[in-house]
Amino acid sequence: MRIRGLGAAKRAGLWARSIVRPGPMILGYHRVAASDWDPQYLCVSPENFAAQIEILLERATPLSLQSLRRGMEDGTRPDKAFVVTLDDGYADSLEVAAPILERYGVPATVFVTTGIIGKPFWWCEVQHLVENAKVLPEQISVDVAQHQFRWFRKADNVGGRGRLIQSLGDLFRVLPFDAQDEALVLVRRAFGVTDQDESGVRAMKAEEISSLMAYDNIEVASHMVTHTSLNQLSDEAQIAELRDSKSALEAIIGKPVESLSYPNGRLNKSSPVLAREAGYTAGCTSREELAARSCDPLLLPRIWIGDWGAERFASWLRRWRF
Repeated sequence: MRIRGLGAAKRAGLWARSIVRPGPMILGYHRVAASDWDPQYLCVSPENFAAQIEILLERATPLSLQSLRRGMEDGTRPDKAFVVTLDDGYADSLEVAAPILERYGVPATVFVTTGIIGKPFWWCEVQHLVENAKVLPEQISVDVAQHQFRWFRKADNVGGRGRLIQSLGDLFRVLPFDAQDEALVLVRRAFGVTDQDESGVRAMKAEEISSLMAYDNIEVASHMVTHTSLNQLSDEAQIAELRDSKSALEAIIGKPVESLSYPNGRLNKSSPVLAREAGYTAGCTSREELAARSCDPLLLPRIWIGDWGAERFASWLRRWRF
């Protein structure tokens, strides 16, 4: 899940640095789906996703994440290359993204959160509640796991609704995994709805994850068990997340799992060390940069992609010197 994008000034700085530190571009996506309102910047429409892949193929060589990692280690990595990654393990990764990638012969890595397999995502349900409320609640109160949240309605417009989603997201990201369901009950109650999620957005089921293996160019990789930011966890808890997610996915797909994505892009100094000890060889962060030759393979940067049509994407891509 993405936290926030970069501002124009920081983007300009990245474009300038790409001239002196060129390298492959690792692209970060979440959902390949159309959306009328996407305040969390999770969606790229199928049409735009296909157009972006076509434009990338005109300029660079597609690589799998593991091919990039091996090339970094043995010095054979090309600079004019790109890698596609998709975070969280949404059902549309199988239903929509995989067929498009196969059509163009482009490999990709799909990062799966094993504790949410087959279930809805809290951030999608929160958005659904806010988006579909005729009127926002006057107040929302959540007291869970020593976390206290209070929100009072000041505006009921698009901006106000977007800020509410952001505020609830800030709460849920620091809650323990086993407290998130309790918090969702309280949020639903504030909106006057039942305890059933109706967003229609869910993670892949185990059999769907296994079905991804029918695509030769798709790698299934770890996004931990609970989607908890690793910098919130002790070393022991991080080890459990790293090992348990790896073993769960290996049981589903029958293949070794070597890559991971750090949830929310947040980690600490121990995280890549522990990941390497757990058997991972490549790790993606949310730091926006090109993958320069000096990158640690377990601290790979990514560039987050928006729902941009062909013309805008081509113009944006020309600013990078990779």
